Amino acid sequence: MLRKPAAADAIARELALLAYALFFWRMAPDAPASGRHAFSHRRGYGLVLGTLIALALIEMSIVHLLLRNTSATWAKVLLVLSAYGIVWVLGDFQALRLRPIVVGDGTLCVRVGLRREARIPLENVERIEPLPAAGEPDRRTGYVRCTAFGPPELLLRLRSPVNLEQMLGSTRPREVWCIGLAVDDSGAFSRIVTGP
Repeated sequence: MLRKPAAADAIARELALLAYALFFWRMAPDAPASGRHAFSHRRGYGLVLGTLIALALIEMSIVHLLLRNTSATWAKVLLVLSAYGIVWVLGDFQALRLRPIVVGDGTLCVRVGLRREARIPLENVERIEPLPAAGEPDRRTGYVRCTAFGPPELLLRLRSPVNLEQMLGSTRPREVWCIGLAVDDSGAFSRIVTGP
């Protein structure tokens, strides 16, 4: 209908985030079938999310009270935008919870909610290593961080680049050679992905 794939994709992702925020609270995470393994992102994002929402509610109330006498229209606009921001963050949290990283059927599916996704054949994984003391690689070398929050613990090195779909920024897939991850059980993740 829109005749512009980028616009259609952006609208679809926004609607998906709204659906995750408003309707999917009783759903269980994407449970893997036999022979598949799911890994969630390292914990901590929920606490940050709760803090952000509490601060946003306080800020929303104060700004609304200050603006309503000056400009009732702007007070309402900012209230709606702030409320939508809270819903968006809740949708992001739900997408992270319901769309874990999945290994199985010869494929590693790296997902960060609806933010980013890459499907990697397991034979394309060169190695998994801990994040070096020097820190993360340069993004210009084909590196991308795929964590829910904070720095990665592991670097997933690839033999050849894969396409990474992104929600924000460029609408074109990005080619990556190295992915930074922080999963709930890094030891089991490394063993399953790289094999015995």
